[in-house]
Amino acid sequence: MAEQIIYLDPADDHVSIRDRLDRVEADRVLLVLPAAHEPIRNRLDLLLVRRQAGRLGLAVAIVTTNPAVAAEARDLGLPVFPTVEIGQNRRWRWPWQPFQRPQVILPPKPPDPGDLREMHRRTRPRPAWQRWANRLGSLALFAFALAFLGIAAVYIVPGATVTLHPESRDLTVTAIVIGDPTIEVADYDAGVIPARVIRVEVNWRGSAATTGTTDVPDSPATGTVVFVNQQAEPITVPAGTIVRTSAGTPIRFRTTRSVEVPGARGATVEAPVIALDAGPRGNIDENLINQIEGALALTLNVRNLTPTQGGGMRQVRSVTQADLDRLRGQVLQQLFQLSKAEMAQWMTESEFLAEESLSLFSVLEQNYSRYVGEQADSVEMRMTALIQGFAVDTTEGYGVVYTALAAETPPGYRLLPETIAQPRRGEVLKVDEQGRVTFLMQGRARIAAVIDLDAVTDTIRGQRIDRASAWILSHVAVQREPEIDVWPSWLGRLPHLPIRIDARITTTG
Repeated sequence: MAEQIIYLDPADDHVSIRDRLDRVEADRVLLVLPAAHEPIRNRLDLLLVRRQAGRLGLAVAIVTTNPAVAAEARDLGLPVFPTVEIGQNRRWRWPWQPFQRPQVILPPKPPDPGDLREMHRRTRPRPAWQRWANRLGSLALFAFALAFLGIAAVYIVPGATVTLHPESRDLTVTAIVIGDPTIEVADYDAGVIPARVIRVEVNWRGSAATTGTTDVPDSPATGTVVFVNQQAEPITVPAGTIVRTSAGTPIRFRTTRSVEVPGARGATVEAPVIALDAGPRGNIDENLINQIEGALALTLNVRNLTPTQGGGMRQVRSVTQADLDRLRGQVLQQLFQLSKAEMAQWMTESEFLAEESLSLFSVLEQNYSRYVGEQADSVEMRMTALIQGFAVDTTEGYGVVYTALAAETPPGYRLLPETIAQPRRGEVLKVDEQGRVTFLMQGRARIAAVIDLDAVTDTIRGQRIDRASAWILSHVAVQREPEIDVWPSWLGRLPHLPIRIDARITTTG
């Protein structure tokens, strides 16, 4: 039915409203009155609008929130609605008829002869046998109605509710899930879900004791040299005068105290010396010290008449390559531990980090305090590196577990989605070279036997409650006796019509 909405202005009155009704092309009209200064103020205005609508054959309703105007409109039989939306959606009750043109009443036509004969036949008294026949027919019709009602009471009126508890059991599966960083969409059938790479920068300083040994000079050699005067004047040899060998690499010694050579050619004096460099290199044979460094070489000669001795070695700890490798491994292990805490800040609650996937992506800085062969009791190392690992969202793994549960559900059973427990993540099996993380996820749910309700209701219809219950227990996969409620309760058997049996399946309890 066509409908038109007219929003009235405060300046409108019953004359302008009737003019606007003359231009309406729809069958129904909603007159929307403004909230203040309503154009329709009394019963007379409403009555004039109602009469105009009746002349035009229009159904008119009023939309207003003014209780006085609404009461007057309802009293005149006009539908009233608080909002336009309600007026459009609700059915209108129109208690009055549109205005109709007065009809001209013509004189009645003379009765038809046939009609007169039929009227005479019906008003004539009927014979007694016909009256009794009518009575017997009425009794027969009444008995038929009672029989029909009885059959309806037996077949149509009764109803029943049958609640079945199908057999159910737990189903547990362990699914192998692969987190692949190279894909974006999960393949639940193949057990592959997306993974992502996380890289963090961490640094650590570590130290380790050295395990190598090195021989180092321990004590310098000592001995005595003889200075020979080459002139007639006495010469003083101060402490610290340097004497040395001349063959091969010179071995230098210094005098430890001052001596004076007598003033005669060929005069001699002994002076103690000590090697400048510690170690056995200073242990030399006699007559090898034969040179004096400095100006005294022009006036004096020198010889060691006895070997020098006492120069020794000792073993000290030193750095080996194994020490550096071991220290690097310890620092990397600490970096991996730090990276796990750092990566946890970039992961969601449903993600887990495969620790087996942690690897050294790049070394930004690496410094050792000592190198191979250096004498030291310990060595330190500082490293700054990028560590990478792979994070997997376990919520994606739920789809793999659900697929595995559905695949493991035996024929004749169905998976109960509402009983699926939250899957648990198991151990990580491996991480391959491509960064794919293979791990286990365990899922658990209940499965229930599938029951054909139509076949059950078709078999138990019309049976006594005890027989129906016994048949269900022996022929249907239920785990306990069905619950059968029959209405009326005194009937004692299920309805004959299957549509009157409401068969239900419940897996609760």
